[in-house]
Amino acid sequence: MKEKNIKPGFDELRYVRRRNRGLFWSTGVFSFFVNMLMLTGPLYMMQVYDRVLGSRSEATLVALSLLVVFLYGMMGLLDYARGRILARAGARFQAALDQRVFDAMIRRSAVARDPVAQTGLSDLESIQRLISSPVLGAAFDLPWTPVFLAGIALFHPWLGLLALGGGAVLIGIALLNQLLSRTPLQKANMSGHKANLIQAIQAAHDREMNVVVLSAKEKTDITSLLHPEDHEIALDNLSPTAATPILLVIINALCGLIDEKLFGG
Repeated sequence: MKEKNIKPGFDELRYVRRRNRGLFWSTGVFSFFVNMLMLTGPLYMMQVYDRVLGSRSEATLVALSLLVVFLYGMMGLLDYARGRILARAGARFQAALDQRVFDAMIRRSAVARDPVAQTGLSDLESIQRLISSPVLGAAFDLPWTPVFLAGIALFHPWLGLLALGGGAVLIGIALLNQLLSRTPLQKANMSGHKANLIQAIQAAHDREMNVVVLSAKEKTDITSLLHPEDHEIALDNLSPTAATPILLVIINALCGLIDEKLFGG
């Protein structure tokens, strides 16, 4: 029964993925040329040692240097284009499923309290950020890693082992950094969100505007910043996770009222 309920969701995800298949193939083609252009530096140095130092030809050095500058410029351009393609794929993915996920969250919350379903929109946004981030671009570069390692090992096996060991050390440092910085980064993000909220309230008061605050607790840190004419809508009987879909409904309703007030029915 559970597999029958999950299958339609998988079908929707496959459909959205098929719509972006052309973008992903384009990203793969760009990744091929970007990785080929990664060889520009080593080939340039080999040509300098082989042709320039032996002949002491300044014209050859200038020609090689201009060619390298051009190739590095093309590599940067192709890498930028690849990033824009992935950003477009992420935006399409989110736009295709945004309304569907929101409706599913509302329907599920009306039936039962499900912490997993209540984070649907944030999970969708996380997937969109993953698709648009350089991480997915690095995943397209990953299949070329054995090729480069094999090329280094052709010069000397010890060079190949050195490159492999250096990559393992870098991966270990990255994982250690992720473990050590996760909690401080979360606290910094929370502090940043709170600072932005305080600035928004102060800016509204400077413009003599009333403030409406939606929160999942009866008393928050920003309550003391509110004026008597401001309003705070608090869902004090629910946890922040459970209150998220309800707050989204309230925000949509308020936005609808504002549009009707400004532009009419």
